[in-house]
Amino acid sequence: MGSESYGSNTSGKLMKKMKEESEKGNNVKRKQGGFITMPPIFANEVCEKLAVVGFTTNMINYLTKQLHMPLTKAANTLTNFGGTSSLTPLLGAFIADSFAGRFWTITIASIIYQIVENLSLSLSRTHICAHTHTIGRWR
Repeated sequence: MGSESYGSNTSGKLMKKMKEESEKGNNVKRKQGGFITMPPIFANEVCEKLAVVGFTTNMINYLTKQLHMPLTKAANTLTNFGGTSSLTPLLGAFIADSFAGRFWTITIASIIYQIVENLSLSLSRTHICAHTHTIGRWR
């Protein structure tokens, strides 16, 4: 069998064939995609769904027990959050394809995300007061 694996031997033959074809003037491109790209994409989707389910479960408990929000209002809040989270990639894709391009869309969206995250963290800080039993009551 030798020290080379089947994949590297096949890859070497393919590279040799591509070099011969390019010398003839024919540009040959390697095939991209296919089943080799499917497992990382599938694993990413599985991990994302597990994170969303864990986030939703924890947020229901947090909204109902810590913030004393009614269950129906907490469920409605998380449904709205999930719907908005599902639609924002479509908005980003539209902006990237129509106006800004992929790099600038990701860069600007990341900057906006950091600004909003820092503002929400600073605004969510609880105020120091003498009546701590009123903090976290949903009105």
